[in-house]
Amino acid sequence: MTETSLGKFTEVKESDWYSGAVGAAVKAGLVEGFEDGTFSPNANLTREQMAVMIARAMALAGNSGIADVKGLQAFDDEKSMNGWAKDAVARALHAGIMNGITNASFMPGEKATRAQAAVILKRLLQFEKFMN
Repeated sequence: MTETSLGKFTEVKESDWYSGAVGAAVKAGLVEGFEDGTFSPNANLTREQMAVMIARAMALAGNSGIADVKGLQAFDDEKSMNGWAKDAVARALHAGIMNGITNASFMPGEKATRAQAAVILKRLLQFEKFMN
């Protein structure tokens, strides 16, 4: 991968098995990495980070969805959501792609499980009418 395809992620090497996927995600605008210029490929993905990638994928597919950030107030942990994620969380929730862990908690900073990611990807594909 070149510097442009991997962006500024010095810890992602061309020889890494996931470098192609990272490069494609950067090129598509699905990921940007962290403010310090890292990608952190071995870090756990949080639920709010996943919401941001889902909202970017929705926009890439041509359907940005609706962002009703006032609806986030239904969650007791709304104040713990990072500002950069609130719009995306609202879009993913409104589209029915993501749900709270309970009716009163979204748990934005909790790590996303593989099961959650699989269900959310399926819902995204269904929302965008890429599958039934």
